[in-house]
Amino acid sequence: MTPNDKIQAYIRQVCSQIRCKDVHPAVTLELESHIADKVEDLMESGSTEAEAVERALAEMGDPFAVGKHLHEAHKPRMEWSVVGMVAALIGIGLLVLLSLIAGNPEDIKFLKRQLVFICFGITAFVALLYANYSKMKAYGLLMYMGTLLAVFIAFTQGKTMSGKPYMDIGIPIDIVRLSPFLLIISLAGIFSDWNWQRKLSLWLVLGLYFVPLLFYVKAPDLFAGILFSVGFFVLLFRSPASRRQACISLGTLLIGAVALLLLTVERYQLDRLLYWVNPYEEPMGRGYMLIRSLEAIRSAGLWGHGFGTKLEGLGYTAALGSDFIFVYLVYAFGLAAGVGVLLIGMLLLMRLFRAAKQTNDRYGALLMCGLAAMFFTEYFWGILMAFGWVPFFSAPIPLISYGGLTFISHMAILGLVLGIFRQKDVRQPLSS
Repeated sequence: MTPNDKIQAYIRQVCSQIRCKDVHPAVTLELESHIADKVEDLMESGSTEAEAVERALAEMGDPFAVGKHLHEAHKPRMEWSVVGMVAALIGIGLLVLLSLIAGNPEDIKFLKRQLVFICFGITAFVALLYANYSKMKAYGLLMYMGTLLAVFIAFTQGKTMSGKPYMDIGIPIDIVRLSPFLLIISLAGIFSDWNWQRKLSLWLVLGLYFVPLLFYVKAPDLFAGILFSVGFFVLLFRSPASRRQACISLGTLLIGAVALLLLTVERYQLDRLLYWVNPYEEPMGRGYMLIRSLEAIRSAGLWGHGFGTKLEGLGYTAALGSDFIFVYLVYAFGLAAGVGVLLIGMLLLMRLFRAAKQTNDRYGALLMCGLAAMFFTEYFWGILMAFGWVPFFSAPIPLISYGGLTFISHMAILGLVLGIFRQKDVRQPLSS
């Protein structure tokens, strides 16, 4: 057996102990480099090549022990605390829906549908949890263009529901609300290798931001624009851009976004956007829903009115189970339940952003930060909206609110984010 054959045999024995095959090429390169350095030093000391290889492999240690050590260091790790919090939020959503149905038995259909949505959501979660997310990076620009094309098709050939364009593929798809997440996934790939030294760099960034924003203003779905903006700004600050470049870009984008809003949004839309500041100006008109929400929360007390209680004045089961679910949660189960949901959200937020800091892969870190920023904007907006602290939009609380594509997309996002964290030790440098 030649010296090189012995080295390759040693490496194969090491790799045989590492179950994650994705890390095998990196392990092979690292070991070849270490062994080559040792062999070179030994040969300079007077050893023959064969002797140097024998001694180098002996100094490296037992290949099976080395392999087991590397397996432990680089095996995928599941973040069970996040899985537990996700399961808790889904359980809370089901409990609230059961309480709504208990007061309206004829609405059992909503529970059946939600159980189907949960099954699809779990499937999407698991699929993306174990997917190789890095393969999406190369298709960033293609995904960006494809998403904008899908939104354009919804405008030109889709159906209009409640004044908003939906993609029609046999069933209506709210592609406008789904698109911010798809765009941020694509932009994470684009920004991970973005050359900020190019002369037209800032203008290209402006184009990537304002083209989707025009669609959201036209839709109109201003909350989709807010979600996209939050994700976009987070990507800017997590990208390779310098702090100065990121601040200049952010300032330009904010000024442009405000100008676009003032120039294109209709007067009635601005009125609707700002009525929450003083809902008592029209207590039986635009301010009615917010006033009713505040009254329901004030009357709840610490432990609420109990399971199955009815809440009048905020719509039927689907509405209470989606946009007004936090109001009903507090009304039925009390402020204690509301605080619990808030705390779970804060813990989940801190855990995911801490995980993003531990991720060495720039693309993975950008994905985690951008998607998590949008996810928690929705989460906390739905809570703050109930107290009248932010403008009212259709903003269901992720995982808790009733919904089909919305629930499935949120589960897919968490599966992707958790999958990135799970693979962080697989993709980190071996020397670490």
